[in-house]
Amino acid sequence: VERVPEVIGDPALHVSVLPAFPQVELVVRGAPERVAWAGSLIRSRFDDILPRGCRSLAEAVLHEGRARGRTAACAESCTGGLIGGALTAVPGSSDVFRGSAVTYCNAMKEKILGVPHAVLETAGAVSEECALAMAEGALRLYDVDAAVSVTGVAGPDGGTPSTPVGTVWFGLALRREEGVRRAAFLRRLPGSRDEVRRRAVGFALAELWRAMRDGDIRIEANKERK
Repeated sequence: VERVPEVIGDPALHVSVLPAFPQVELVVRGAPERVAWAGSLIRSRFDDILPRGCRSLAEAVLHEGRARGRTAACAESCTGGLIGGALTAVPGSSDVFRGSAVTYCNAMKEKILGVPHAVLETAGAVSEECALAMAEGALRLYDVDAAVSVTGVAGPDGGTPSTPVGTVWFGLALRREEGVRRAAFLRRLPGSRDEVRRRAVGFALAELWRAMRDGDIRIEANKERK
């Protein structure tokens, strides 16, 4: 709101701000020409606005894939297929989305995604190393351009002092001409089991969308996103 005071203060427009994780919807009503002006101004002031015609992050991922000829997949642990479910809920998603590997136990992370046994033994399943290996495994398994992974502790049990409930690691792997680009980030998510899983889906889709859009990964490895 602070970035577009001209729109908020325009008496000819009615503006509603509707925050609903993982995105905020800004609804502008008024004469068509004023709404068009407001829309252009808003888009010029924000970097992460969904493409025109998209109402969700899942739609945005698929839009960018179609627009740029890129394919995507995911590797899921604590989300149990919810990321893939969000993407396949959009009609026509199969032209971009190849699949989701739901590897809930360590043995399947190793067998299906090729996560090294040493990583699972030393760093553990909820770690930067595992998230990166899962994302790279999905990239290879589905032969796609971009993959996102999620591994964490959704609760209500399973947490430890060093890895409490709500700890979630995300991995990204992106195929580029010079090789695979990868990064991981950590989130400490509040709420119930359902809320942790829902929030994890939102963060995973947001970063997958940015990677599909930019053709690059702009997060820093080891960075804890606030």
